[in-house]
Amino acid sequence: MFLYTLQYGTNMNIVIAGAGEIGSNLAIKLTGEGHEITLIESDPYICRKMESHDARIIEGSASDPEKLREANIDTADIFIAVTGSDDANLTGCTLAKLKVITREFPLTNGESGDEVRKVQEIKVNRSIKTIARVNNVDIMEKAIDTEKFKGLGVDLAFCPDQMAARYIGNMLLTPTLFNLKLITETGLMVMEAEIRDFTPVVGLQYKEVSDIFDYANIVLLFRKSEVIVPKKNTQFLPDDRVQILVLKSEGIPILERHFGRGLRKINEDDTVKRVMILGASRIGIKLASILKSDHRHRRHITLIDKNQEDVDEANRVFAKQGLNISVNKGLGNDVDLLKDNRINHVDAFISTTGKEQTNIISCLLAKKLGAKRTIAIIEKEVLRPLLETMSIDTIINTRLSAVSTILPFILSKNIEAMSIIGGDAQAVEFRIPKKSKLDGKQIQKLSIPSSVKIGALLRGKKPYIPKKGFELKSGDKLIIFGKGNFITKLSELF
Repeated sequence: MFLYTLQYGTNMNIVIAGAGEIGSNLAIKLTGEGHEITLIESDPYICRKMESHDARIIEGSASDPEKLREANIDTADIFIAVTGSDDANLTGCTLAKLKVITREFPLTNGESGDEVRKVQEIKVNRSIKTIARVNNVDIMEKAIDTEKFKGLGVDLAFCPDQMAARYIGNMLLTPTLFNLKLITETGLMVMEAEIRDFTPVVGLQYKEVSDIFDYANIVLLFRKSEVIVPKKNTQFLPDDRVQILVLKSEGIPILERHFGRGLRKINEDDTVKRVMILGASRIGIKLASILKSDHRHRRHITLIDKNQEDVDEANRVFAKQGLNISVNKGLGNDVDLLKDNRINHVDAFISTTGKEQTNIISCLLAKKLGAKRTIAIIEKEVLRPLLETMSIDTIINTRLSAVSTILPFILSKNIEAMSIIGGDAQAVEFRIPKKSKLDGKQIQKLSIPSSVKIGALLRGKKPYIPKKGFELKSGDKLIIFGKGNFITKLSELF
């Protein structure tokens, strides 16, 4: 979790350097939010691809002062450098922070009064906020850092691979809702129900059961690899997993009558004990370190890679960190190797190689051989609908995860914290500011998007499960669940 608010408001002027998957998706989402976007991209082919989008395209380098001037960097609100080059990203941010001011002085001492002398002065442009992608995990100890590169003019640096490793680590180390600050602060209980063929609510719609629970709120539904924020017509189906916020223990017996024996209380200690990772990639090595460094449990970690050089590098990293992690040379489709490493006892199998085809096939094989949970890293989002029909539990696009993580902090000033749940589903902690137009307004009268749900509320130190007639007050903090681009709409509302 992190807190860092950049710029907010409508119709911002944003310059994005790099139109790869991160840059192009940021551009598409931000233009969709009504902001003016200028893209700087060195690849002519990518420039042509982006011409169909509502953004100004400049062909060139992020670290070229002329191209930055052409992009009107002096008048930009935000500069985002997300090329594949760390040097270009950091240099671009440094240049974006420098503003050249030209001053004119009339010539004196008998010289013609019509002539002037021009003097250029370089000052720091404090009005622009800069964001840089940094790929080197060796210099980025954190997924997001707001201090390390300040001297280079970078307000916020982020590392997509670090983000992915920490996201998967959080997913495995703590149940989904425990990643939210307000859950741990307020003492709200988290229950999970597994829907079975004989569960009383099976086949019913959310609207048929939601008003029954006075002290509870059904906030998330997991269906295969899809995360659903329940709406009125959402139906409960066999094999669904439902997560529920519970305010008081008095509400549990009512939940038990509707969800039966599939209901259980989730604890922060409900984590995986045995993990297998395929790929000694930057994500794979970092994830193994995160999981093994969590000393709350004795956890067995196995890392597999086909290249001896990568195996040796992983062993060097783990030895330096003092971590006892088993690293084996081998292929993800080697059935004997997987069986020798007791794949049928593995709580989670994560494939983090640089080839998404390998990640997909290895996860399917691991699942067939008995792994309880599989996670695959992909690059092409177009594959997600197909993969969601297969037996892969979680699909992660590292580039889009990075976009989803930094986007809300560009768009809103009222975000306290956020957590990516999966796919395009997010949980955001909003704060209602002072003198808000929402002060005294009932929840049922809010014009919130249909894909959004208020899960819980903190007023002072007291938590609430807000119902329709609940009146909001300035200073309230809300946990809001949603899918898609809902951040700006809520920011305008708040």
